[in-house]
Amino acid sequence: MLIELKRRGIPIEGIVFADTGAELPETYEFILRVEEWAKQRIDVVRHPLNWFDWFYRKFEKGNHIGEIHGFPVMFSPKGKSGGWCTRSLKINPLDKYALGRTMAVGIAADEYHRTFRNTQRYPKVYPLCDWRLTSLDCYNICVENDLLNPIYHRVGRSGCWTCPMQSVRQLRILYALYPALWGTLLQLEKDSPSCFRTEVKLAELHELFALQLGSSVPQLGVKAMQAASEPVCEACGGEPEWGSGFFYDNLDGTPGPLIEKEAKRTRFLCAEHKEAFAKWAYDHQEVMDTLADHIGLSRYKRWQEIFDMFLKDARGS
Repeated sequence: MLIELKRRGIPIEGIVFADTGAELPETYEFILRVEEWAKQRIDVVRHPLNWFDWFYRKFEKGNHIGEIHGFPVMFSPKGKSGGWCTRSLKINPLDKYALGRTMAVGIAADEYHRTFRNTQRYPKVYPLCDWRLTSLDCYNICVENDLLNPIYHRVGRSGCWTCPMQSVRQLRILYALYPALWGTLLQLEKDSPSCFRTEVKLAELHELFALQLGSSVPQLGVKAMQAASEPVCEACGGEPEWGSGFFYDNLDGTPGPLIEKEAKRTRFLCAEHKEAFAKWAYDHQEVMDTLADHIGLSRYKRWQEIFDMFLKDARGS
């Protein structure tokens, strides 16, 4: 977005980055590189407490008084996503920074549905959606301008390495390429009163990754990096046979086609769980129909919810 704003001659009053204190090392290095390219300082906003301070901060009231916060609970009973990390370390600092300004948010055209989740505490615009630039378009623009965060050469996302919403695939990359950070994450799970993930413990994933990749993985090994990036069955961690998902191709939120192994978020299953999913879907037609009729959800979102419901049942069986 920044590249296109500059190229189109649109004035930029400020560039902001909300630092949680838990970004991967390459991201912090990349900030300096972007400042040099843009010839403009990036305003880094932070909460007085970083992610780890919040993690070990004790509740001062309520049912959990005296307990530390631990891992954020990312999904509430009402289905709303987010936790203390998103609210306290990103949204609140950005709200203070943006007060009295119009904020340009870098949500790509193929993620147009995310614009509806943003509350209007201040005026927001979505240039990439207006310009119909998809995530792939943005990736190519960054590559062409030699301004791609190097993190994308190694991992699939640039968010916090402590985030419970990471995929198993992403956690496997963390295990393989950032052993020190992975070790810290294991210790955090021991200290936390709340689970990192409800369906599996990090210690269990550690054993699985050790079997898949070997107990001693070179931090920068190309083979290890390739192995860590390969998909696995989300139900059992086995070799996948099937992958599928929905993606958007329309800016108005209408669904695009079902794409095999090319979706924005492809879901993978082994042969056994592929058959189990087909049977589960047949046995849960009422749930499937209810989700399909939910006007407030995109077709992509409905598909993901159906798949996640199946995974919950499969892992609990």
